[in-house]
Amino acid sequence: EDNGNGMTRSQFKEYHDFAAELKLKGSGIGFAGLGAKISFNVADRVVTQTCGKSFTGGSDWYLKSSNELVWEDIKKPKSRGTGTRVEVHFRKSTEVAYRSSDEIVDILFRNYLPLFDRRFLEFYATIGIYSESLRFTVNGKIIEPINVAEQFGLDKLEEFIPKSGRKRIGYCLFGISESPYPLGNGLCGVHVCTYGKVVQSDFLGQFPGELGPRIFGLADIPPLAKFLDTSKTKFKKGRQYHREFERLYGPIRTRFEEWLKNVGVSVIE
Repeated sequence: EDNGNGMTRSQFKEYHDFAAELKLKGSGIGFAGLGAKISFNVADRVVTQTCGKSFTGGSDWYLKSSNELVWEDIKKPKSRGTGTRVEVHFRKSTEVAYRSSDEIVDILFRNYLPLFDRRFLEFYATIGIYSESLRFTVNGKIIEPINVAEQFGLDKLEEFIPKSGRKRIGYCLFGISESPYPLGNGLCGVHVCTYGKVVQSDFLGQFPGELGPRIFGLADIPPLAKFLDTSKTKFKKGRQYHREFERLYGPIRTRFEEWLKNVGVSVIE
């Protein structure tokens, strides 16, 4: 659940339409409602309640049969102030990808790490995207912000702020971690993000050899949201977008190449 603005009446209606995307392209990290729909790959029921300034509504969305998905209005949804609450009821046969709260936090870190870092939260607040007080709560426990550079023992730290004219459009850091794959699961390299969502992790066209598993970075450029594909797992860079994409993405790659040379990392040609 969140304490955001809630949905409007029309957004709530579109939320239940598989063909609809609520968010305007480039305005955030995804397409509202899509995640709930995808939930039915592993769930048989999704209960949603939302409360905004002009609308309060709720729905019980469930599989009536193996191939029929229906939803019913909740007549008197509970109001806890503005925001939206979604409950996903897993099927009994579903094997969930976590066994504890700590494993849920690990999943959040892998997918939304910038939202847990103090410096990135300061950046988001500065450009008016999120409040610096943004926090995640898992099973009643608030996950306090960390300093990524300290958490992963990053050496040879490089930080920079990409700009368009005088306007800040991103925040980036690179470093060499104390141990390989600091986020586990074979994850290393530069995690390119938008609005706090990790979209892809790679070496930006470089091949740093044996040191590669210890190279770690975060680069969040919110305007890159314009190039997200519907699955939110990669960037879409068609010919018509190429120049604009490179204007945002190119400086990260150039700075990363310069940093590798400055710290003496041999790049495999």
